[in-house]
Amino acid sequence: MANKKLNQTEVRYRLFAEKYVELSYNGTAAYLEVYDTKNYTSAGVSASRLLKNEKVQQYIKDFENQPIRNPLSKEEIVNNLIELRDEARAKKKYSDAIKVNDILLKTMGYNEAEKFELGGTIKFDFGDELEDGTEK
Repeated sequence: MANKKLNQTEVRYRLFAEKYVELSYNGTAAYLEVYDTKNYTSAGVSASRLLKNEKVQQYIKDFENQPIRNPLSKEEIVNNLIELRDEARAKKKYSDAIKVNDILLKTMGYNEAEKFELGGTIKFDFGDELEDGTEK
């Protein structure tokens, strides 16, 4: 796409197309993020209308053809998660800290449950007495 100055409508079209691709082609979610509306139904209708627009379609193709951005390294992800966990602790949001800690542990590969086998026989003794003290 040529580097020309975009008007406000085209900027919004471009943002919508970018969010549409980023949000796994969910037009309603993309519309809600880009445009000033809280109404889910009207966002869906408006997104559908936008998706028929030729400029929007071209912007979508442009974003689909872009190379994937460099993903974060595992070390960067772990460091970011540690920061989030520490921030949650500092704010005394312990349930958030626990959730981040779970994600952190999974990222580091500690989510596998230990497996072990039990051997032998287990015997249960339910007794022969009823509650009133008589036998069955």
